[in-house]
Amino acid sequence: AAGIDIAKSPRRGQRNNLLPGFETDRFVELAGCPGQRWQQLHHTLPEAAQAYLAAHIPEGALVIGYELTPALMAVLDRSGCAALDIRLSPLRFGADLYLALRSNVPAVRDSLRAHAVTSQEVIADACLMAAQVRYRRRYDDQAPRLDDTLVYIGQTEKDASLVDDTGAFGRASQYASTLRELATTRRLVYRGHPLGGDFGQRERELLRQITGQPVPECEIDTYELLAMDDDTAFVGLSSGVLQEARWFGKQALSLMPPICEPDFGDDTTGNGYLHVHSHVFLGEPMWAAVLDVPVREGAVRFAAQPNRLRELHNTWWGYATQSLRHSQYHEEMFRLHGGSRANDDDAARLKSDLGIAQQRIDTLRLEIEGLKEALRVVLRQTAQRPPATAPFVTLTHPVEAAHAA
Repeated sequence: AAGIDIAKSPRRGQRNNLLPGFETDRFVELAGCPGQRWQQLHHTLPEAAQAYLAAHIPEGALVIGYELTPALMAVLDRSGCAALDIRLSPLRFGADLYLALRSNVPAVRDSLRAHAVTSQEVIADACLMAAQVRYRRRYDDQAPRLDDTLVYIGQTEKDASLVDDTGAFGRASQYASTLRELATTRRLVYRGHPLGGDFGQRERELLRQITGQPVPECEIDTYELLAMDDDTAFVGLSSGVLQEARWFGKQALSLMPPICEPDFGDDTTGNGYLHVHSHVFLGEPMWAAVLDVPVREGAVRFAAQPNRLRELHNTWWGYATQSLRHSQYHEEMFRLHGGSRANDDDAARLKSDLGIAQQRIDTLRLEIEGLKEALRVVLRQTAQRPPATAPFVTLTHPVEAAHAA
């Protein structure tokens, strides 16, 4: 829309707008790879790698990156290069995903503010989610109660938000005294990450050792935990869920600094991320403001649409579970097309029928085994019997001979 070709990232030899002569393999070598692990380069790059990258950035360029690491931002800041870092917001409960944007140039930040989401809009989204959850739970007598509960929010083992200043991954053991103290006033439960795997089980065992008490696993959906009326509080290392919790009026403690701190006009450090709606991010006016060019006639503008970016990016987190698990619309859709879970009466009847069928199958299997054994006995007896002399018949009538043939 601005008539500017931004090319691509320099990964895998793609065409890019860095100055001629930049070689990705050379940069990676100067960074110390493959000897260095990625987390060790998250906050700091070797001087040679910094100088090599800075020397190939065109003068006056705006570097646009997705989840730029602190190390890369430091190179751009040091070389006086303008940067725009783009992330998906940790606040994921809206009608669609928010984009989180941060720039090291005050003028770019100011241009973005006119297009940014307000805190009132985010509160409204949280209220709508809470209303949906609370309405359903108030009519569900079977819903578990979690008053006076502290929910530990687990993460994956090598999440970038867990990398500390030393290049190591933060672990719960580093905050044992805090966790031990918190667990004295509330019952501690563990809400693992869907992709946590064995690490989640090890972390839960670690929490049991730290607190000296059982730490049961909590399988309640994330947004149900956040939006329920029950008096629940949250703790964890740096999960975005801890940031979301505050918008639902819940107490939450992040043991490590968040990797993406939202800015709704009260950030004075320049480190916060302004938030924009997905349809604003996809439209031309916001980018014209960022690049300081006129908005062209007939500029593309998108209307707000639920889940547009979730579908484009195929990224749903706990929103899909919350939206689908208790949806009568989707239950009816699957019922009409034969894919729904039957109601309790039908399920009991089906279970009974399956049990009877299984009994019949087992009976038939026993009868077949019995027949097989009888056949084996007959074959053994036949094999042991001396061969009988075959009868010799003489047929003299031609018609009988033909029939015999």
